[in-house]
Amino acid sequence: MASIIARSSYDYWLAKVTTPGDWGTYLNSNAAINYANLPKWAALSFTSALSGYSQGQAEAASIAGNGVFNDAGRFLGSPLSLAASIGVTAGKIIFQWAQRPVKSNGC
Repeated sequence: MASIIARSSYDYWLAKVTTPGDWGTYLNSNAAINYANLPKWAALSFTSALSGYSQGQAEAASIAGNGVFNDAGRFLGSPLSLAASIGVTAGKIIFQWAQRPVKSNGC
């Protein structure tokens, strides 16, 4: 599911980089930067889809107890993965969310 969402996300953003339409406000004016961001946006949609799916499964596990998957897990996983993927990727582009820097230990 996550790989299908990532592939669809890549195709969608490739079309939007080519002809931005309403997204022109949020995309960089330099098309090369937008093309360079395509793999990052696809990877972001992949990881956020997995995160959303796991959140649905965690909710299902707490309902059923003992980690047993139930109907809530089967039905919550897919919509939550898609919603998380769309929300996080759009937020990254619209609000310019940045990854929090990781503090290195001097290495």
